[in-house]
Amino acid sequence: MPHKLISSPQNPLIKLAAGLQTPRDRRKAGLFLVEGIRETHFALQSGYQVETLLYCPDFLPEEKLAALFPETADSPTEIIALTPALFNALAYRKDIANVLALCGLQTLGLDKLSLSDRPLLLVLESVEKPGNLGAMLRTADAAGVDAVIVCDAHTDVFNPNVIRSSLGAFFTCQIAVASSAEAIGWMKEHNIRIFTTYLEGGSTHWDCDFRSASALVMGTEAHGITAPWLEAASARVKIPMRGQIDSMNVSNSAAVLIYEALRQRE
Repeated sequence: MPHKLISSPQNPLIKLAAGLQTPRDRRKAGLFLVEGIRETHFALQSGYQVETLLYCPDFLPEEKLAALFPETADSPTEIIALTPALFNALAYRKDIANVLALCGLQTLGLDKLSLSDRPLLLVLESVEKPGNLGAMLRTADAAGVDAVIVCDAHTDVFNPNVIRSSLGAFFTCQIAVASSAEAIGWMKEHNIRIFTTYLEGGSTHWDCDFRSASALVMGTEAHGITAPWLEAASARVKIPMRGQIDSMNVSNSAAVLIYEALRQRE
């Protein structure tokens, strides 16, 4: 049976989907927006419920969609077809075989993390830019980081730009959201050493020992790490800067530290 087709921008579902660009509307609806076939598959595999799947038959024929998302116990609750104009109005990537998934929000608490014997954690304090968060999730996935902990964030982790820029790593990484005080207390309880990035003073990253349970803490590019993290740190870490610029993009810095830790562990 053909899927229901929506053609009016005034349809309540279209208004709901458009509103999911804002944190307030995401919280109100209990939903967030995922764009992309691969990203939606990752969402389903990681236990997120896809309440509604939107697609455009002109870009993705119904029979191909059925092959991509066969009916199973965890398949989308409902599938709705949109006209090309409506789909393109909602999608970032336009005029291609694509889907938009409205997924149920989940609580991302520290208590839900499952850690290895010697966990390697990436802690992001007051992250501001969705693109940076997405990029660091990709690095965390690539290096097999146990979890990413987002503390005192200035951007909502369910921002569609985070999901998109992570290329689906949002769903392949364990993510927790907490205050800095909560995260510091939790790490002390789990005997996890805290390494804070700090340009003034500290040891170079290749002189630090990341082989035991470790948390690599990244601050904002503008203000760096705050006092509570510096006080709780087992060590302060710096990446040598040989040029005239005194800092790198935070996602690049995170990659340098993560892969040094990975090198030591292997």
